[in-house]
Amino acid sequence: MRSIISIYKYYNSMKKIIICLIMLCSLAVQAKEFTEVVEISGKNKSQLYSSAREWFAETFKSAEDVLQMDDSIAGKLIGKGMGDITVKSGMVPVSFNYDFTVKVFIKEGKYKYIIQDIAVISEGIRTNYEDYEAAKEKFKNKKKRVAFFDEILNSIDSDMTQIVVSLKTKMKGIEDDW
Repeated sequence: MRSIISIYKYYNSMKKIIICLIMLCSLAVQAKEFTEVVEISGKNKSQLYSSAREWFAETFKSAEDVLQMDDSIAGKLIGKGMGDITVKSGMVPVSFNYDFTVKVFIKEGKYKYIIQDIAVISEGIRTNYEDYEAAKEKFKNKKKRVAFFDEILNSIDSDMTQIVVSLKTKMKGIEDDW
């Protein structure tokens, strides 16, 4: 009898592990990401790198604190950015911080940006963007919760869109030849 209980416990624990692995794999596939390759005629790699470096300095409070990788030869800039949003929970405004990774890869006449690893930080807990999307599905019958999650995601999407627009504007800008 004891061996049957042991086998049953082993089977249940393996089943839980497999389900967790499947869920983790599905989250990795569905990760939220903003990315694009943008061609800029008339600008060389050095000019594009300089524009991207300047964009980091102007967009974030301290480019030195944000940049995790700054390689002009390879044409790579990778930074960790932060933002904040305020959404309503019922009638009460609630503020959240969020963080994300920005990567800019530069080649002659083009660059690629990737914004990924977006997560909301509340009371020291970091919750991935994808977890909010999953929560919307889980609570689909609770309209107020879904609306709250939607407001968080829409606010972040709006901020990310503004970041992309500012990057594109800076990258295609005319060099000041004074």
